[in-house]
Amino acid sequence: MNRQNREAVLRFVAAYPGAHAREVERRLGMSSRLAAYHLEALERDGLVERVEEEGYTRYVARSSLPRITPAELRFICLMRRPPALRATQLLLDHGEVQAGEVARLLELAKPSVRYHLAMLEEARVAKVRPDGRQRWYRLRDPGWVRRALTRFEPIPEEPEAFEAMWDDLLR
Repeated sequence: MNRQNREAVLRFVAAYPGAHAREVERRLGMSSRLAAYHLEALERDGLVERVEEEGYTRYVARSSLPRITPAELRFICLMRRPPALRATQLLLDHGEVQAGEVARLLELAKPSVRYHLAMLEEARVAKVRPDGRQRWYRLRDPGWVRRALTRFEPIPEEPEAFEAMWDDLLR
């Protein structure tokens, strides 16, 4: 059973690079201690790498790393956050948008939206254009974002918004 659990954790992390331990727990029906135990063992065995991302510890199968650039890995980890994923989708759809409009369209609190937009900016995914008191956000390279998202595999519980966007990306 221990070996089966460990193999299930490794398959999950390989399928969903940038997964957080809580995602492993929920998806595989494990306790937090059991998921942490297997993730630590996989890391010790050199099969999984721990990635620290803005207060979150995420995991990537080492077998995935040669195929993922550091910029893509950072992007994937950021897209594991539903508000960042939804904001990215909105920027793809609308081009340049004010933070308040993003909050309204996504039905999220303005401080939460500002936080996630700042993270997108810090990761060099989005850029901001100040205009008086307004701040306009847009993607730095929409083509790169589209390509990166086509390689991104959402965890089944992630927002349905991604599914709607998926068809548009592949057209």
